[in-house]
Amino acid sequence: EPGTTGSRASALAFGAPQTSEPTADTNFYLFIGTTGGRLLVTYNGGGTWLDRTNGLDGTQIQRIIPNPERGSREAYVITQRGIFWKADMADGATAFSNITGNLYALTSNAYGDASMSFNLMQSAQNPLTSLVVDWRYLIPDNLAAPNGPSHPILYVAGKAGVTYCIEPLAPPDNTYIH
Repeated sequence: EPGTTGSRASALAFGAPQTSEPTADTNFYLFIGTTGGRLLVTYNGGGTWLDRTNGLDGTQIQRIIPNPERGSREAYVITQRGIFWKADMADGATAFSNITGNLYALTSNAYGDASMSFNLMQSAQNPLTSLVVDWRYLIPDNLAAPNGPSHPILYVAGKAGVTYCIEPLAPPDNTYIH
């Protein structure tokens, strides 16, 4: 139950209605992320809360972004130190996949000087703050099968700026670009 987690809610989201629901008025699929790093989900408007924290890193949940497509149970989560994805939130046995990729290896050159290179996203000093999942551009998982499964573009922000990833679900190719 959300009131017994020992931490405050830091992120809230509605999931997509199921195909069997005639209107979104009956959508009771909700998420709560906490400052203690827990993720809870309900399918009945809060009557029963299920813990879906498995695979997350335990830091504060910053944002939860469910797939808006009717019938989907897919979701992305950003914590202070990582980006995570799960294909089916109804599946309590499967853990989230960590799709943080090369995010903490990104560097930049101060004043354009290569001798003044520094790490942009040091996890202890620069927590992640925001995630945007751009569902407008569904990129085929396999370019040879353009009508097959697809994925969105991710935009991630921290104190060092915004990065993006075009291949978030293709480890080790889930490369973020600054």
